[in-house]
Amino acid sequence: DNPAPDGEEYFAMALYFAWKRWGNGTGIYNYKAEADKILHHMLHQDLYAGQYSGVTPMINKTHKQIVFVPYASAAEFTDPSYHLPAFYELWAKWANEDNSLWLEVALASRELFKKTCHTNTGLSPDYANFDGTPKTGWGDHHRFEYDAWRTIMNISIDYYWWKKDSWAVTQANRLLNFFYNEGVTTYGNRYELDGTKVGTPHSPGLVAMNATAALISTHPNRLAFVQDLWNIQPTTGTWRYPLGCGDANAAIAITCRPSSRSRLSICRGNCRGSQTKQCQPAGRRRRGKWAANHPGCWAINRAVSGSIRPVCSQPISLRTMTACRLWLRPADLQHCSSRAASPWRVYSGSW
Repeated sequence: DNPAPDGEEYFAMALYFAWKRWGNGTGIYNYKAEADKILHHMLHQDLYAGQYSGVTPMINKTHKQIVFVPYASAAEFTDPSYHLPAFYELWAKWANEDNSLWLEVALASRELFKKTCHTNTGLSPDYANFDGTPKTGWGDHHRFEYDAWRTIMNISIDYYWWKKDSWAVTQANRLLNFFYNEGVTTYGNRYELDGTKVGTPHSPGLVAMNATAALISTHPNRLAFVQDLWNIQPTTGTWRYPLGCGDANAAIAITCRPSSRSRLSICRGNCRGSQTKQCQPAGRRRRGKWAANHPGCWAINRAVSGSIRPVCSQPISLRTMTACRLWLRPADLQHCSSRAASPWRVYSGSW
């Protein structure tokens, strides 16, 4: 009941990606059918709930925007961090129905970003009216708070995938410039949109989201934000779910380069101090074997000649471990800096 619609968005996108990666099986393993079902109910659940239920579609059909919660008055405004135009573009291509609507939703989301992000600081509110103005009357959510951290990730991934509007680069630069002036390793976690600080902790979740801006930013200090993500300790305790997911999303976003696989090699082995990684051609497989513990996917990403260089990391579940497949160009000899043990392994296989 009363879901936060960003959950359904990620469920559907994951299922479509599973379909494209592995194809469809039967029943619940028919990934595309399950994704299509989610999108159908996102747009048409009101038809099933009944006239007086208060349930609305997850997309406001007038404004072509995702709602905060598809129920009663909570459906009368939006949450900018729920807007995922990068996903909507794919749904317009892959969904079983309502394809043209998803294109309109993608366009509306990009316009909403322009209207809701502050023109000087780049900060956006947690909740917004459909015209982009901050939503008041719901606590402190007219401010840049915990939900709003994610907005820059959505903007960055959308531009990185689709290159639809160069405004995204301007926004990424603007936001990073604001936080750079606040102190890359010391900025707070909650602000008024004009930049007045109202929360002082340097939160890992916000650090992770700001690092994603480096995907598209041309700011001269953009890599400092990626370095801050590398340096920060993983979240533990009460808030490990929202903050940890943010860390993981950012790590995948800023390290993944899935194209040009034919020219890549896969690296394996231990990483100790300044030892170089040994690479083998991608066509040679070590089926089913695991390399030794590795200090982390990000170590590879940050260790080429002292600068950040992207590789592709694909976290997958393996019992209680997380596996990371790392693909590197043969010419990029990797010098890895040591780090405390972590639950990452390098898989010496191929996709």
